[in-house]
Amino acid sequence: MEISSSRGSRAAGSTVSGFSLIEAMVSITILGLLAVAVVVNLNATSRTEALNSAARLVLGDLRALQTRALTAQNIKTCVSAIPVTICEGPGATCIPCTPAPPFSFGAHFTQGTASYILFAEPDQTTKNWMETTGEAFATRDLTKLGGRNVIIDALFVPSSVSSVTDAQIAFERQNGRMHVNPCMGPPCTEAGSLTIRLKQTQTGAIRTVTLGTLTGRMSLD
Repeated sequence: MEISSSRGSRAAGSTVSGFSLIEAMVSITILGLLAVAVVVNLNATSRTEALNSAARLVLGDLRALQTRALTAQNIKTCVSAIPVTICEGPGATCIPCTPAPPFSFGAHFTQGTASYILFAEPDQTTKNWMETTGEAFATRDLTKLGGRNVIIDALFVPSSVSSVTDAQIAFERQNGRMHVNPCMGPPCTEAGSLTIRLKQTQTGAIRTVTLGTLTGRMSLD
């Protein structure tokens, strides 16, 4: 008597399915496109965050300067120098340094650069609201502080048809009053406001920091 095995018949007739070469190539292509999309998205996010970081840094520094002026915080000065100079920060060589409340704290911006200067006015008689020799105590480099490929693209004041190449902001001691001067040295007519436009050079995206001298308001757009 002959007995057939159904199990053996099914095993012999079964086939093993798998990926063909074309299917594998399509899958690899899709994975590659997804990887490219992820990288592009990460780069765009990184550039946006760099611009936002730079804008927050500028606004934060200006607010900190105003606070230092309002609270009449001391800064190390070289009283033996003529005129009196700041001896705080990198490169300071004057000894001894005497802590004293400066007449104002301020910032100096230049169009087309990736950095700006923080300064203090130690001479109570000058009151020019501007950075001059020996008054800088720090330099902010946007590239090194999270603002890669971000520059100070333009500086706008109400009295100018186009942007100015140079602008300085100072906050008066104790009352915190804001002064804006769109020029390098006195005599200088104060501007009613200043708009600092920051630009991410790879994407062209911009953010602006606006200051109003009458209201004392500082905003980020």
